[in-house]
Amino acid sequence: MSAIFDFDIPLNISASDKDLAISMGAAAAYQGDSFLYFYAPANKDITSLKKWIDKEMLDLLFPAEKKPSEPAGPVGVTLEKLLFDVKNVIKNAFPQTVWIRAEIVNISPFKPHSYLELSDYDGSGRDTAKARAMIWSRDAGVARQFERKTGISLKAGVKILCQVRVEFSEKYGLSLHIVNIDERFTLGDMEARLIGIRESLRKEGIYDLNSSKQYPPEYTSVAVISPYDAAGLGDFMSHADILSSFKLCKFDVFHAKFQGDKGTSIVDAFDLVNKKIKSGVEYDAIVLIRGGGDKSGIYELNELCIASKICISPIPVITGIGHERDSTILDEVCCVSCATPSMVINLISSKITNNAMTARADMEKINSLSMEKLSRARVLCENLEGKLKSESSKSIILSRKLIELQCQQVISSAKSRVAEAKEQVNSLIMRAITSDPSRVVSKGYAYILTDDGKVVGDGNNINPGDSFSIQMRDGRFKAVKV
Repeated sequence: MSAIFDFDIPLNISASDKDLAISMGAAAAYQGDSFLYFYAPANKDITSLKKWIDKEMLDLLFPAEKKPSEPAGPVGVTLEKLLFDVKNVIKNAFPQTVWIRAEIVNISPFKPHSYLELSDYDGSGRDTAKARAMIWSRDAGVARQFERKTGISLKAGVKILCQVRVEFSEKYGLSLHIVNIDERFTLGDMEARLIGIRESLRKEGIYDLNSSKQYPPEYTSVAVISPYDAAGLGDFMSHADILSSFKLCKFDVFHAKFQGDKGTSIVDAFDLVNKKIKSGVEYDAIVLIRGGGDKSGIYELNELCIASKICISPIPVITGIGHERDSTILDEVCCVSCATPSMVINLISSKITNNAMTARADMEKINSLSMEKLSRARVLCENLEGKLKSESSKSIILSRKLIELQCQQVISSAKSRVAEAKEQVNSLIMRAITSDPSRVVSKGYAYILTDDGKVVGDGNNINPGDSFSIQMRDGRFKAVKV
C-alpha cells in the first residue's frame, strides 16, 4: 500500500544510511550552503522511508497501525512538526522578498558568511523588534557595493534599507536573508542627522563660536584628545615628542573612547581640559585626533554633545579625525580642520618653524640695522670729531687774537685811565694849592671862622647874636651877627 502526503516529512537518517536513504527518495534541506536535515519529499510514496520517520510522526501519519493496547490520550505533534508547519505558513505569507528598514546592532565578519542582528526603535529610543539576518557568501557583493557607494562598511549603529527573504528553520528559527541594500537610505539618514545637529547648534547661538576664533598665533602648549590606542595618536606623538624634546611645545594627552559610549567619554575629556584651563594652565589649542578606521566610525562622531563642547570651547579646537574626503560636523564647527592627525602636527610644526624663522629673520634684520646705524654713527662721530678739532683750533686761535686784542684794549684803557687820573690828581693838587686859606687871604680875600675855628661857608649857619672871627690878610677880627 502506497503512502503519499502533500507535505515534506522530516527523516532521522544517520550518516551510514545517508546514501541508501537518498537512493530510496530522501532529499536534503539546506539553508544557504549549510545542511539542515533530510526529509521525504511531498507527493511521493514514502513507504520505503518509513523506518527513518520519527515514531510519533509515524503514529500521526499511520494511525491505523497504532496498537490498540496503547493508552488513550492526547497525541499532540512534535516540535519539529509544529515548526515545520510554521515554516510553511511563513513561506506562503512571504513568497517574495520584502524591503525593511532597520539598524544594525551587531555584525560578524564574512567567514564565509556574515551574520547580523537587526533592531527597530521607537521615538524614545526603545527597541521594539529584533531579528537575525545573514548575508551568504554568494551575496557578499551586496556589502562590498554598499561600502563602495557610501564609503562606510556595514557595522553596528548603521541604519539600512535592505531587501530580505524571510526564512524559517525548525532548528534555527526565523531569519532574514539579505539580498540587496539601498545605500541611498543610509546616506539620507546620515545627512538628516547632520542637519538636525546644525539646527540645534544654530538655535543655541553657538554654531560658529569656535570656527570664528582667530587661529593660534603660536603653539607652546597643546591639549590632545584621542583614543588610547589610536594609530593616528602614535603618528602624531612621534613628531610631537621631537618638539617637546627641544622645549618648543608641550603636549598633554587626554584619552577618550571614540567608539561605544564615545559621546560621554569625549565630553568628559573636554571638561577635564577646561578644568585645567580654569586652574591657570594656558593651552594654545585643543587637538581632537582619531586616525584610522572606516567612514562609519568617522560618522559616529556626529554627536550633538561633542559638537557643542567644541563650539563653546574657550580656546581654538583643531580636528584631525577623518581622511582626505571625509568630514564630520566636528570639522564644521571647529577653528581649524585637518584631514588627518599627521596634517595637524605638520600644521603645528610649520607654525613653530615659521615663527622661529620669522624671529630669526627679525633678529638678523635688527642686527643688520643696528650695525648699519652704528657704522653711520661712527662715521658721523669721526666727522664731528674732525670738525670739532678744526672748529676748536679756529676757536682757540680766534680766542687768542680776541684776548690779545682785549689785552691791548685793557692796557690802552688802563693807560688812558692812568693818564686821566694823573690829570685829575694834578688838578686837585692845584685846586688844593689854590684853595689854601693863606693864599686866598693873600690875594685880598677873607674867610669867616666860628669861635671853635671852623670855616663858615654860609652866612645862614650863623645865628643873630653869635660871635665869629673874620680872617684877613693883615689879621683876625672879632664880630657879632646882629
